[in-house]
Amino acid sequence: MFEVQILRQRKTAGVRGRLQALRRRFSMTVTSRNFETSLLSISPSAAAVISITRSRIKSVRVRGRLLRIIVDKGEFLTVRLQNADETLRAAEAMMVSWDIDPLVEDWGVSTPDAEKQVDLGVEGLVSYYMIDQEFRGIIHEIHDHVDAAFGNGESS
Repeated sequence: MFEVQILRQRKTAGVRGRLQALRRRFSMTVTSRNFETSLLSISPSAAAVISITRSRIKSVRVRGRLLRIIVDKGEFLTVRLQNADETLRAAEAMMVSWDIDPLVEDWGVSTPDAEKQVDLGVEGLVSYYMIDQEFRGIIHEIHDHVDAAFGNGESS
């Protein structure tokens, strides 16, 4: 069980806004069948506020203290945990329980939703490869992983 705050995204005039935490504290539980959040109270009879079956969960993203559970139809739930380590433990529990691979994003990097998607084509990728040392390093790392996966054997 984890103590969390549920976050919502404030929208102003059709523009995506900042995340805003609900005032109440919730507890989050990961079971083999579902993800549940309940009001955090002293009453032992607190019922689940949100229950999402694992079959509806498409992916999980971790970014610092934030954990986003993405379900079918593009809907998602974002919660904030006490610290980044606890967030990683929650994601690990989901990985073990549901056999899902959480996407862990760097804290300083913007989310993919906020990034501009650009179709570079082959020429654009080659140009980018030539001018960006970090991108080139990532490509070499991917190549090394593929070589290792296939045992560095050459096929005939």
